[in-house]
Amino acid sequence: MGKRGHYKKEPIKLMECNKTVTYDGETMVRVLQELEMIVTSFDRMGSWAGISNNQREYEKESCRFMDESWIAPRLSSIRSVLGLAFDSELGDDDMDDLERAVENVPMWYKPGDIIRDRWLDWDEEYKKWKEKTGYREKTYRLDPETKEWVLVEEDEQ
Repeated sequence: MGKRGHYKKEPIKLMECNKTVTYDGETMVRVLQELEMIVTSFDRMGSWAGISNNQREYEKESCRFMDESWIAPRLSSIRSVLGLAFDSELGDDDMDDLERAVENVPMWYKPGDIIRDRWLDWDEEYKKWKEKTGYREKTYRLDPETKEWVLVEEDEQ
């Protein structure tokens, strides 16, 4: 574990103007494209490692990929783009909301450090989004006669 130990997730305190931020759709698509490349590539490397069963080669390939595909600069750019939408007014502590939010986030400091903390709970975020938008998942079933997938109506569920 890094020098700071376990990160205590406290409620995030934001200025009113930072409680809702807006992004340009095209910029967010670009951010998602970068993330898609990174996430999918690491997923494929993990699958390849499971098939090849060669840990040393997996470690070598993942390091090569991170270095030669500029993963750290890409992630840094993503962080910068996401931060642009926030007001950077300083509070009484001479920090803006984002500085304050990441002040105690643990980081790698030395070989052997592992960080298992997670800040984004996808299940919770998805649930909030569904409630906000009224989104209902669609359910399909295989029609035994036509052998085609058909949408199940709400009253059938």
